[in-house]
Amino acid sequence: MGNIAFYALIFTLFLQFAFGAIDYSGVNRTFLNLYRGVIEASLITVGDDGEPTYPYFDEIALKENLYTYLDENITRYVTHYTTGIYYFDLEDELMCTSHHCSGVKITLKADINYFFHYENAKSYVVNKRN
Repeated sequence: MGNIAFYALIFTLFLQFAFGAIDYSGVNRTFLNLYRGVIEASLITVGDDGEPTYPYFDEIALKENLYTYLDENITRYVTHYTTGIYYFDLEDELMCTSHHCSGVKITLKADINYFFHYENAKSYVVNKRN
């Protein structure tokens, strides 16, 4: 009887580890392959006056696009995750105080199961080309 309980415990731990590894891989793949259109659709290139301006991130559009993307793609792997969006200036890499930020760092944290906890960050910047 003790052997059955031991084997059931080992089998349960194996399943938790195997399915956790698959879910971890899916979350990692989804986050690292963050669709480029999510970021590009959040850039403002034309000012309020209709003239071209130096591109910057629209905070509201980026938040909506990012949460829509994550809700559609990550919820099949985890039920709860947290994201963070940190805006910074490209020149000094300090926190951006205006609403015309040229860089953004996106973080994702997710608890997959008892064995796996996911945490990663990606940065996107608007560069000048000559």
